[in-house]
Amino acid sequence: MKTPSVTTVLRIIGGDKVDAFKRAAFNAAKNGNKDEDFDSYQNKIFGIGTLTHNLCEAFIKDEEAIIDPKFSENEVGIAQNCADKFKKFWLERGFTIEAVEKQFHSELGYTGKIDILAIDSDGRRCLIDIKTGNKIYEDVWYQLAAYKEMIPGNIDSCIVIRLGKDNDEIEIEERDDDMGRETDIFFAALKLWNLINNN
Repeated sequence: MKTPSVTTVLRIIGGDKVDAFKRAAFNAAKNGNKDEDFDSYQNKIFGIGTLTHNLCEAFIKDEEAIIDPKFSENEVGIAQNCADKFKKFWLERGFTIEAVEKQFHSELGYTGKIDILAIDSDGRRCLIDIKTGNKIYEDVWYQLAAYKEMIPGNIDSCIVIRLGKDNDEIEIEERDDDMGRETDIFFAALKLWNLINNN
């Protein structure tokens, strides 16, 4: 029996992100950037996101970041700007690290790798997810609801921090409710995924 990741399960219900990628790639091509097709746009955006995650992880662990030479100077600059905004957020909230990029396995038949599990200055256990896209999409809450269900112990707060690629742009959304609707949506998607893939 196949065991899917949270992100694999959520692909089955689609979402606004895929359409956003297609629109941006189309607009870039329409504006005369003939080299900017869907694949190259997606790789560039994901690349900056991955690099930002790596820089944030290195900061949290107090390690030196290893930067892949495939990234251009401009891409490194964008990612570093994002990471600097994250550092400010982290220090202002007084977080201490519990886990970073940790894989969890649910007895309910799925897996997932969280970005960050941390304790804030008030002693609250917080699940933090870093995004570098143009907006915070609704499906990130389905993702965090699924993570929350599989992490042992209580999660007091789920936080999404969007680090915009332009200047000082930053957006933070935080929820401390039980996220019942989002949990139900994820498990409905998981049931559908299993019906399709585990016959």
